[in-house]
This record gives sequence, structure tokens and C-alpha cells, in this order.
Amino acid sequence: MTKTQVSSAASITKAALMTLPLVLSFSFASSAVIFSGPLAPYFAMGARAALISIIVSNVIAAWRSQCSFHISTPDPTPHAILSTILLALSTQCIATGHAIFPTVFITIVGSTLLTGLLCYSVGRLKLGNIIRYVPYPVLAGFIAATGVLLFKDAGTVMSGITFSYSQLLQTDYLLQIYPGILYGLLLCAARLKYDNVATVPILLITALIITYSCLAANSFLDTPYALDAYFFKTNDYSLMQLISMPHFSEQIQWPLILKQSGYMLSFAALILFTLLLNDSNLEAEAHVKVDLDHESRLTGFINACCGVSTGLTSVLNLGATTLNKQAGSTSRWSASIVAAFAGILLLIGPQIVTFIPKYLISGFLIYVAFITIRRWLFQAWSELSMVDYGIIVTILIVADFWGVLQGISIGLAISSIQFIINYSRILPIKFSMPGSQYHSNVLYATSQRKHLEQKGMQLHVIKLQGYLFFGTSHNLLDYIQSIQKKFTETLNYILLDFKLVDALDASAGFSLLKIKQFAEEHEILLIFTHINDQHLNKLKQAHILDEHDPIIKIFPDLDYGITWCEEQILGHKAHLNDTERLQDELKTRLSDPKMRDTFLSYLEQLSLPRDQYLFYENDEANDLYLIAAGRLSVVHKTSDGHIQRLRAMGAGSIIGELGFYMNVKRTASIAAELDSKVYKLSFAKFWEINNNYPDLALALHTWIVQLFAERLVHASHELEVLYAPPMFENE
Repeated sequence: MTKTQVSSAASITKAALMTLPLVLSFSFASSAVIFSGPLAPYFAMGARAALISIIVSNVIAAWRSQCSFHISTPDPTPHAILSTILLALSTQCIATGHAIFPTVFITIVGSTLLTGLLCYSVGRLKLGNIIRYVPYPVLAGFIAATGVLLFKDAGTVMSGITFSYSQLLQTDYLLQIYPGILYGLLLCAARLKYDNVATVPILLITALIITYSCLAANSFLDTPYALDAYFFKTNDYSLMQLISMPHFSEQIQWPLILKQSGYMLSFAALILFTLLLNDSNLEAEAHVKVDLDHESRLTGFINACCGVSTGLTSVLNLGATTLNKQAGSTSRWSASIVAAFAGILLLIGPQIVTFIPKYLISGFLIYVAFITIRRWLFQAWSELSMVDYGIIVTILIVADFWGVLQGISIGLAISSIQFIINYSRILPIKFSMPGSQYHSNVLYATSQRKHLEQKGMQLHVIKLQGYLFFGTSHNLLDYIQSIQKKFTETLNYILLDFKLVDALDASAGFSLLKIKQFAEEHEILLIFTHINDQHLNKLKQAHILDEHDPIIKIFPDLDYGITWCEEQILGHKAHLNDTERLQDELKTRLSDPKMRDTFLSYLEQLSLPRDQYLFYENDEANDLYLIAAGRLSVVHKTSDGHIQRLRAMGAGSIIGELGFYMNVKRTASIAAELDSKVYKLSFAKFWEINNNYPDLALALHTWIVQLFAERLVHASHELEVLYAPPMFENE
């Protein structure tokens, strides 16, 4: 072995040994949380389960996790919920005269397997980002409530008596638990003073050395009472002995376990949230990329194995993993070495926990509880609004006095109501513009454009967005009423575009029906565009759409809807004679009659039947076209096969100038909407004009530059409209 390999092995071993105290502290603390109060005699069984979990989880994670320095442990925070489940089961078993251990054992195994199934399912279904959809106040309140449970469990571990607030007024009780409180406060103060993950392991080892030094000097804990009070005492039964006892299976209280299924699911959910939060924080702290779905599947598999091997639920430990990396190891062997040491302790025997002072475990639980509550309760004060912070406090109080599930339920209910109220205040409008400012893609003649600018206020275009339910759709009704009041010009058309509407709730139908009644009362036509089949069915069910409805017209997209409205506003001006339009445009662009005649002499006339393409996208751009009659459209085929009209042009419009002037391939396809005629100017003829008629060439170039400028202004205006807020605030 080379010096480099020896140095690397030494670094990995050192990192594993530095991480080990923290791993054992979290694991034994989880066991102590579960096996406290009436279950305290079985603490050795809990220690055995914790060691099995360390071995199983770290051996699997070492070679399957995306993070090479991954360390897993049981976590006391979610196990605080499991402890409340087991306490309730133990109390009921004692009351009915049944043995405690069989029901408790099956509950622990079942909870671990349920956690494995949930985590694996979330990863398999690629729902790793689910953490981002849980309301933050609910998640914070949920975790903060478990922190309070850990404080209670710390007192139960130290005293052996189930915690109640009234006991804090009893001197004897305080004398029993004060060593754990003092040590917990020391850990908290040290962590606040020295923000380093290595601080806690150092204090744990130091406390053990001091404790046993004092014992050796016979000057501390020198009475049998003190030893009984401050060290764990467990029964001498092994797990196999307990399981093989007569009538073990008959003692399992399945109805009681099923009653706790909701709490078991909340325990599994908290493990999942702990995993996703730890992985997210690990990405930021260790600068690694973590696939949440992969890690969720891995954690599911780990806990399935832990459940089968009668271990405790395990999850990535952020503190131990970070410490492992800070200690200089990025190798997968670190987790294996941690697992090996846990294996040695398991061979020595779970009774080794009887040598651990209670105040160490109790103080560590207080420290974990403090870190949890500090992050999710105290720091949240400056991060959240008063309402959100109130939700956290409400969940905390309800969970503490009535139960975790009740707290979560109330938190979710309040968050849902808050979301509905806040969302209802939002106008479901992407943009809102009068027809004088927002036009279709049809290029009209100059006189037509002027008429639309003058009379365009008869049309109002509203592009909807989001989820329409009673609250938002009622705001839309108020908004339309405000438009009708504030515009002095007669409002004849309101266009509602549904392209960005995600869904229509059944309750939205009531408000939309009132919009229809309002339109009918004020002689306004409603234009609906981009209505999909789902929206159409909802509108029909709400009796908003009827066959041959005189109030509502439906068009496939926004452009066609606006075009129809513009034609109604233009009236007889909508259908100008194509010859007149062409002559009007030529006179505007080429003022000299001789120049116009010369230009026309260079053009070749082509006929295009309806729906025939003049050219396709990516064709060579060898010709320039002038529309003589009919209408042509710039079209684009979308990914779903739908043909979308980008612009429509009539007589007098020039087509294909971009590719022709820039010598690039066609950027779009052109098709005839109606039977049409076009004039073609070839590239050779164009250069002939440039060489023989410089004045005509200059006029043509000026015409093209003006077209570019007009279309640039049109595109800029479209962007302006797209990002413009609604014209009126909802009152």
C-alpha cells in the first residue's frame, strides 16, 4: 500500500470515528424517545434496533446513495410522534391487562415498513418535489410540534415518568431531571457560541470521560439510588426470547394498532419530509447535486430492510453527513466503517446502553428539540407574515394538547382558507386592452386602420389565465362591469380568451352566467376564443352556451375572434375593392404614375386558389410578392399539428421581403385564405430596376424599410400589451 493510500485510509477512518459519537447519539436518543416511560425496561431492545438500523442503512447508502459521504441514522425528531403512538398503545394494553411488548413491537416494525413503502412510492412516482407543495406554515408547525414532544420525552427519559406540565411545579421531579436540563442547555449554548457540527460530539465524549472519572474517584453518584436514578436499567430478555414467549401473537392488539394508523402515516410523512429537507439543505451546504426521487427510493428500500431486520426507521442525517465531509472524507468507506463499529457494539451486546448516563441522552434530546424549535418557530417570526406565523403557533398548541393529527388538520384547513381568500383577490387576467390598442394580425388598408383606431373602443379584449372558480370569476364580473361604466364609447363586444385558463370550476359557471346576463342587458356580444372541449362541456352544463346563442360567439383562437369583431366595426369598409386597395397603396408608396407603370411592367401575375401555399418555411427566397387581390396568411404549424395564423394580408401588401432582402431562407409559410392573385418580382428583375431606374429603386427600398419599421412597431406593441397590467383595478 502506498503512502497516499495509507494517508487516505487514515483520513477516512478519522472522519468515521469523529462522526460515530454523533451517529450513536442520534440513534440511542431515538431509542430512548421510543422506549421511555412504561417501555423503559425494553430500552436495550431499542438500542439493539438502533444499532441494526445504523448497520443496514449505512451499508446500503454507502454504495447506492448519490452522495458518497452519506451517513444515515434514526432521527429522534420524527420518532417523537412514534413515541406518542406507543405511549397510547402501552396505556391501553395495561388497562386491558395485555402484555405491552407484542403490540409495541409490531407497531414499530409496521411503522418502519410503512415509511419504506411511502418513501419508495414517492421516489418511484417522481414526486420528490412534493415538499415544495406543502404549505410552509403547516410544515413548520408540524416539525415545531415534534420539537415540543422531544422536550417532553427528555423529561420522561430522565425521570422514567410520563411528562406532564404540572410536574414542573414539583421539586422532587425537577431534582430528577435537572442534570439533563443542565447538559442540554450546555449543548445549546456551545452550539450557539461555536457553530460547528463537531461541537456536540466533542461535548458528548467529554461528558462521558468526566462522568466515569468521577465514578472512579468514588465522589459522584456513589449511592445505589443515584446509580438507579441516573443510569438506564433494562430487562435481560433478548428479542428472540420475547418473541418466542407463549401467546406472543395472541397478545398483539390489532384493533388498537389500526386506530393509530393515521398517526403512523403522519410519522412516515415526517420521515419523508425530513429526508427531502435534509437532501435540499445538503445540496446547499456540501455543494452536491442530489436527485430527490433517487434518494427517496433509496430511503424506502433502506427502511424496508430495517423493518424486516427489526430495526428503527432511518433517514439521511444532515449533521453527521456534513461532519463526515468536514472531517476530510468524501469516500463511501466512511459509512461502511461507521456500520462496522455499530456491528462491534451489537456483538458486545445492547446492554452496553446501561453504561450511558441518562442525562446524556436527555440533554441531547433537549438540544435537538432546541435546534428544531429555534429553526421552525423562532426564526420563522422574522420570515413569515403574522397570519402564517399564527398558523404555526396554532398547530403547535393544538398538537401539544389534543394531538399531532388534529394540529395538522387545523393547520391545513386554515392554510386552505387563507389560500382561497388570497387567490380570490387576484384578477384572473393576463392582459386587458380595448380594440383601439390591440389589433388582429390582419393588415388593413390605411383608411381601415384609421377607422379601427377611432371606433376600436367598441371592442375590449381580455386574456384570462389561471384557475377559474367562484372567487376569481366573480372578480371578472366586477371587472367587466367597471369597463362598461368607465368607457364613454358604446361597448359592443367583449372578447374572453381562454387559452391560458388551466381549469374551470363548476362554481365559476354561476359568475360566467351572470356575465352573460349582464352582456344581454347592455346589448353586448361576448366572444369566446380558445375554448377546449373540457371548458366547452362545463359551459354547456352551466347553461351558458346554447345552440344558436345570440349573445355568445366562439372562435378557435384570439386572432380570428378579433378579426370578426373588427369586420363588424368596419361594416361596409371591411370589404374594400381589391383593385382600389392596390391602387391606393401604390399611390401612397409610388407617387409618380410613370414609376408605378414601370414597376408593374416588371411583375409577373400568379393565381392562387384558396388554401394553396405560395411558399413554405425554409424555401429559398428568390422572389418578392405583392398581393393584387384576395387574402394571404402567414401560418405556423404548432407541435400538436394545429395551423396557427400569425398574420393576414390583403391587396397592396408586400410578402417575402425579409428572406429576399437578407438572402436567407423563408422564415414562415404563406397560404391563401381566399382565392387570390399576386405579383411576383424576381431577384433578377429587382436588380434590373436597381440598374436602370434608380429613382424607382429608391422608392422600393423606402417602401420596404417602412414595412420593416411598421412591423417592428407592431411587434413592440404586442410585447407591451402582453406585459401590461389590467387597465382597471378591481374595486
